[in-house]
Formats: sequence, structure tokens, C-alpha cells
Amino acid sequence: MFLEHWSFERAGEFCLMTLLTIGYGNIVPKTFYGRLVMIVYTSVGLIVAGFFVLTFEDVVEEEVETKRRESNGEDCSDANASDYEDENSSNLAPLPLTMSYTGDSILSTNTERTRKTYENSTLRGVVVVISILMWWVFSSCVFSYFENWTFFEGFYFAFVSMTGVGYGDFTLNNPVAIEFWWFFLFNAVINNNTKHSRCLLLSTYCNWPDRM
Repeated sequence: MFLEHWSFERAGEFCLMTLLTIGYGNIVPKTFYGRLVMIVYTSVGLIVAGFFVLTFEDVVEEEVETKRRESNGEDCSDANASDYEDENSSNLAPLPLTMSYTGDSILSTNTERTRKTYENSTLRGVVVVISILMWWVFSSCVFSYFENWTFFEGFYFAFVSMTGVGYGDFTLNNPVAIEFWWFFLFNAVINNNTKHSRCLLLSTYCNWPDRM
């Protein structure tokens, strides 16, 4: 609002259109710091929105499973306990006949397995984030070079295109940049609409190993 000298209503409209990735283009940031704030705001907003969407999806799946078990006359608490025991038993290594697992050893094994799963999920999430950032920077360089933009203008254009906001304040005119844009857009669509990629990106924030 202060960077672009907008009214409060105009700034609110811009924030809403950006977060919903509508991007009509009638309100766009024109200053360097305005565009920088927009990139940070949109990145955080989309991550938070994705977190709530996946959380809601998880709640709906659990509710559907509970209703299914109730309709089949199953005891949900007994079923959950049975599933938990079966899962733990299937992940435990066989012991000699003279030895048996105790409650503490099962808990220790389960904790270690959960820790390793979390570490692997976090590592994959970091790899995905780094890969996306490298692709983003590379694409920015390509757009900047062929369109005679500054690096930040290419960076801004790539971000707006990759997130689907698409204000239209920057457009491509060079044939080579346009050809590259098709490849860039296809890659962005695949990454943005793959559930596995979204879960990996959020795995550094919360541990959902069962989704991967």
C-alpha cells in the first residue's frame, strides 16, 4: 500500500486477486520493492493455503474411513488399535524363539523408524525446493537475456508465470523466449499440479510420510 501509493481498498483487492491467482492485471506492482514484497507474500500465502488444503483433505479422508467402518459395524477404536499393531509387527525384524519384543523395544523401534522416515522426507523436500529454485533462476536468465530485461524483471516474470498469477504487465516478444516459455509453462503446470510434489514441499514443515 505504501510502496505503490495505493489506497487500502485497492491494496486489499490486489492481495486477494494475487493469493487466489486470478491476476486480472488492472492492479500490478510497478516498483522494485513492490514486486519483491509481492513475491514474498505470494510464496508464503500459497504455502499456507496448501498446508490448510492438505490438512482438510486428511480430515475428510479420516472421516470417510470412520463412516465406512461404522456402516460395516466395525469398532473404530478396535480397528485402529489392530491396524497399529499389524503395522508395528510387520516392521519388526524376526527374533530367535528364546527372545520376544517388549513394549519398550517396540516403542524404541517405532521411534527410530519414524525419525528416519522424517529425515528422508525432509531431505526429499529440500531437494525439490532446491530444484525448483534452480529452474526458476535459470528460466529468469533466459527470459532476461532474450527480452533485454533486467534479471529481476525476468525473475518476476518467471514467478508470476510459474504461480499462475499472470498479471500481464510483462509479455514475451522474442520468438526464442516464446518457444522456451512453452517448455517452462509445461514444467510449471506439472510441478504445481502433482500431489506428490506438493507433499514433498510441505514435508519440511510437517511430517506426512504416509502421503509419499
